Amino acid sequence: MEQLPSIRFAIIHPVEAERTAWASRLHRATITQFDDLQHFASRTSTFDLVMLSTSHDQRTALDLLLAQTHLLLVADHVPTESDLASRYADAHANGVQTVVVNPDRYLPSRQLIRRQLGSTLGEPGLIRMHQWLPEVNASDFSHHLVRDLDLILWLSSRLPDRVFAIEQSENESLGRYLQVHLGFPGGGMALLDLTNRLPGGDGYASLSVIAASGAAYADDHHNMQLLYRGDRPHLLRTDERTRQYAAIAQEAIDAILAKRDFSTGLTEWRNAWNVAAAVERSIKSGQAVAPGGH
Repeated sequence: MEQLPSIRFAIIHPVEAERTAWASRLHRATITQFDDLQHFASRTSTFDLVMLSTSHDQRTALDLLLAQTHLLLVADHVPTESDLASRYADAHANGVQTVVVNPDRYLPSRQLIRRQLGSTLGEPGLIRMHQWLPEVNASDFSHHLVRDLDLILWLSSRLPDRVFAIEQSENESLGRYLQVHLGFPGGGMALLDLTNRLPGGDGYASLSVIAASGAAYADDHHNMQLLYRGDRPHLLRTDERTRQYAAIAQEAIDAILAKRDFSTGLTEWRNAWNVAAAVERSIKSGQAVAPGGH
């Protein structure tokens, strides 16, 4: 039997059980795992693709690109717009590819909804998202806002022409509570409420899309399983993370083997940052604003 080509792939992630689970789902790759950048740097092996799943500095990314290594960055923390531009420029200058991925796009439930939009369900008319987080600091809140906005823009496949946002800010020590309305040309809309006022522990997320020919829903309430272990039953959420991160990695592996450009994303992240900036301007002015305008 003819052996299929494969690439040398490194996964850098601190949790061994998680990265091992991701690796078990991948094919056409010789995989090496590292728990941190220090252990990775101590190895002399050459890799075709490196996947970083945690925050890192600009110097780390540049060193990998200078070594002629394709780079896959999973944006749990979204780089600033200037950092993003620098990373894509550095990759182009060194003849390799980089991609900064929003992991929320690769949740199996979100992937399924996206595949149905425009075909089975038709064009989306209303996108409704809840994102309720346990206590996080202000910078983490901003990262979640940009990721949520990117997900909405990805599902809608268009840019809003109006943004209106309000925030309950009577006691900032309790966290933030933000409501965002996006208006799209032609009458479609998206509604997002984002808060970090939950106590420590699990968060809650839901997504509803009402489209021209049907609707789709993804809700953490539906993904809870009863666990009986004495006393009152407990609820455990079904984890989508293994399939999510494996899908991210496999897409990049397949692109490299097919010699296909996978370094997309810079324009889409810029669009998300642009809408996030409009959200902040709307909160300050109390008025609806146009992204990139007033």
